[in-house]
Amino acid sequence: MIVTTEALVISAIKYGDTSLIAKCLTASHGIKT
Repeated sequence: MIVTTEALVISAIKYGDTSLIAKCLTASHGIKT
């Protein structure tokens, strides 16, 4: 399922050469990683 919403990025960690793990806060879904 694809959901489109606005989010605030809390943290971002580089994972490998081309990947990123981001922790985001959304109004409708809370904190998502």
